Amino acid sequence: MSSLNLPLHETIICSTAAGVSSTLLGHPLDTLKVHIQTNPAFTAKTNNGTSPQRRYRYPTVRAARHLLRSNHYSPLVFFRGIGPPTANAAIMNILTFAVFNRVKEGFGGDGYRASLAAGIISGLASAFVSTPTDYVKIQAQLRGGMSSGAILREIVALRNPASILFRGHVANLGREGVFTCVYLGIYDVAINRATDDTTPWTGGAGTLARIAAISSITGGCAWIVSFPFDTVKSVMQAQSPSKPCVSLSEALHSLYYNSGLGKVGANTSKPSGSFAAFYRGCAASTGRAVLVTSSRMMTYEFVARTFFSTN
Repeated sequence: MSSLNLPLHETIICSTAAGVSSTLLGHPLDTLKVHIQTNPAFTAKTNNGTSPQRRYRYPTVRAARHLLRSNHYSPLVFFRGIGPPTANAAIMNILTFAVFNRVKEGFGGDGYRASLAAGIISGLASAFVSTPTDYVKIQAQLRGGMSSGAILREIVALRNPASILFRGHVANLGREGVFTCVYLGIYDVAINRATDDTTPWTGGAGTLARIAAISSITGGCAWIVSFPFDTVKSVMQAQSPSKPCVSLSEALHSLYYNSGLGKVGANTSKPSGSFAAFYRGCAASTGRAVLVTSSRMMTYEFVARTFFSTN
């Protein structure tokens, strides 16, 4: 059965372990995702003068090469800005799992409706933590040479620092609500049907394989469905703190008609746009999502079932 229904102190321990481990694994791919989402050049069409224009086939490789060459081939560039998301992962996982448990209990504790409702509400709650930490993380990833602490001090020194930290919050509410509904909600339903109360936790390969398979599928599907919200959020949060905020409508217009941040606010006479920009970088980040979500749930379930009684 699922280990999502735990007392608060056990939830805190399991959530912290799961958040820290998944962040360490997934942050390098997250860095690439942010650069691809906010820099149209990595997916720009090329033309050699003789062949028709075509989209670059491997934007993830292109972004990785660019970052390495720009930073003296130091692999640490992929871990730039990891401080805020590591702290955020621990805090947000505690909040997400705790709210999920309480909301599910409020809906009666059983059935897919309770699990999905708990997923949506816990995702919306976690957005109030992830929006400001994501903003600092994205600024650190895009602005080489500045630490997360320096960026935070810069923001605090400006007028209305809270409004700056919560740029892209509406888009992030959509991302977290949709993602957690699919990821945790469907995972909870599926894992309860795949196991039963009489199955003891032994740490065996069979149980771990079920957890890994179900969390990978729900995590990957959740990320694909919520990815357009994440792209919009990244474009809105890529704007420097000292510059005017990019509104939701400006971000949507920029992505649909101009394919990215580089032309926010620019006039265009194009009669039609494309939704492809909303999924820019989706392939690489979906791989990251599968890695992060499966490792998160495996760590959470392993700690819960090894050190606490869930049977």
